[in-house]
Amino acid sequence: MGEGIGFGGVYGSGLVRPQRGSSIVVGHESALRFWTNVRRSNAGMTKELLGELYPDDMLASIDTESVWADCSLLPLELPHDVAPRIAHASAALGLDGQLDIVVGKDSARRASVGARCHVWKGPVPDGLICCPEPGVYVVAPEVALMQVASGLGFYKTLALAMELCGTYSCDGVRGCEYGVVPVTTAARIGHLVSIVGRIRGLDAARQAARCCMDNSASPRETALAAMLSLPRRLGGWGCPRPELNVEIELSESAAHQCGRSHLVADLLYRRAKLDIEYQGKEWHTADEGRSRDEARQNALMQMGYSCVFVAARQIADESKVDDIAELIKRKSGLRPERTEANEQMRARRAEMLAALGICDL
Repeated sequence: MGEGIGFGGVYGSGLVRPQRGSSIVVGHESALRFWTNVRRSNAGMTKELLGELYPDDMLASIDTESVWADCSLLPLELPHDVAPRIAHASAALGLDGQLDIVVGKDSARRASVGARCHVWKGPVPDGLICCPEPGVYVVAPEVALMQVASGLGFYKTLALAMELCGTYSCDGVRGCEYGVVPVTTAARIGHLVSIVGRIRGLDAARQAARCCMDNSASPRETALAAMLSLPRRLGGWGCPRPELNVEIELSESAAHQCGRSHLVADLLYRRAKLDIEYQGKEWHTADEGRSRDEARQNALMQMGYSCVFVAARQIADESKVDDIAELIKRKSGLRPERTEANEQMRARRAEMLAALGICDL
């Protein structure tokens, strides 16, 4: 996780282990809605809850046997007085509608008006659940992602993974909130899917983990980065993977051009010395905005970088994306793709664009 976020700040330093048979574990869509709500409303609480999870170094070193051995809640079961406990959990977590509850086997399911019981065959170790309310546990974002991936498919799972690893959070009612705390990283997702064992339905999560990138600042940045970097067999343009929203330190003369000591690149192709900047529909229509863009370009030119601005209408036009991809590959010292996309590739690309919301532009 980025500096200052602090995954796993308190794990192993006095945390109370959850008690089997008296705890409710919330997962799937409800867990994702909880993380969406908390990161939009309370950065401090988000960091505190993330601090209950495995630290990055511990998660990176843990193996399949160890992660299963750390599950105090095995087998996952519901309390006997389930209805009032579920009502309490829903209220405590601020979630409306039915609550998605995780259990370990079919026989552990309980009929309840306020809950949907999901059988999860994967591990739920103590270091991948947090406790926002006594007796109420929520699975870590990485676990929730794995649980919903089979229903989303690869492209939507990738978009969700990059949202969780990014600094924006979206829902269908309130739209997007920007500048929020990331709740995981591509490395955490990748390691977790590699150690959970052979569980059905994780193909989309594993594929998304291999393609995920950290630090996206918006859904359109996610879409653009994914479109450009995914291999052609998956509908993408096969460019190198960019760094997202990273700083470029400026020389004194370059800083003088734009009045700043550094610039943040939306998509940085470091080897190509190329900065791709995404611009929304309303972006920089005023003279002041155009002046800032020119100052940015001049500063980057002083540093030996090129800067390309990409508008929303361009990423919805495949021929324009072809041009951008050719520029990236040429500046990266790679051979531009000359073969036309075949029927299968075009079908995958259409599926990708629809899943990433590009068709709505």
